[in-house]
Amino acid sequence: WWCIMALTGAGTYGLYRTQKGHTPEKQRKALLICGFAVYALYFLQRYFMFRDPVFFQMYGSEPKDFLIHLLPLHLCYSGLLLTMAGLYKGYEPLMAFGFYVGLLGAFMAMISPDGYYENRSLLHLPTLFFYLTHGLLTAMYACIGLLGLFRPGWRAERKSLLILILLTIVLHGINTLGNMVGLDGMNYCYTVSPGGSGILELLWSWIPCPWIYVVLPGSLFFCLWALILNGLSRLRGK
Repeated sequence: WWCIMALTGAGTYGLYRTQKGHTPEKQRKALLICGFAVYALYFLQRYFMFRDPVFFQMYGSEPKDFLIHLLPLHLCYSGLLLTMAGLYKGYEPLMAFGFYVGLLGAFMAMISPDGYYENRSLLHLPTLFFYLTHGLLTAMYACIGLLGLFRPGWRAERKSLLILILLTIVLHGINTLGNMVGLDGMNYCYTVSPGGSGILELLWSWIPCPWIYVVLPGSLFFCLWALILNGLSRLRGK
């Protein structure tokens, strides 16, 4: 675990150093390339996962089981699409969404992955690509803030918070509809159940209500994270 964190930190620093001093347009373009690389790694990880016998034991072998786990609709990947749109357009609320929400989500996924990845070696290819994907996501999201691509301020951040709430509502709606039409097990953004994640299991024990147990703590973490960074920004300004 410490090796994974150290490599993620080194990757973040390396990405920051290679982009520091470039124009914001070039920096955003480089982070966009990182975003496309994340999606490529994601589908490569899925390829190896679908060849793993443990996948069949845990999730089943019907076409719907492959479809549910193929679609990149979890918060890390649906949020990535929004962040990439923000990078492309230079839209600060979407870039702030990536920094505040995406960074926290990717980091939490690494420290508390779902049950499939528990007690698996890094030599296990689906697990290796899972950590590569989320490590690159963490580096990309962190560099949005480190490179100063958006200015901390509640004007952009309250829009980012609204985006978070709306996105979780949409994903919960997809989960609910999918389970109603027979795609049982659809649980994007873990709005239906914790999915074996230790942190989400803890939140579920506090708030045993689908969707709310994710969006309420997520919103509180967002506000706390934004409050701390805005405070640090003001101190630096003085």
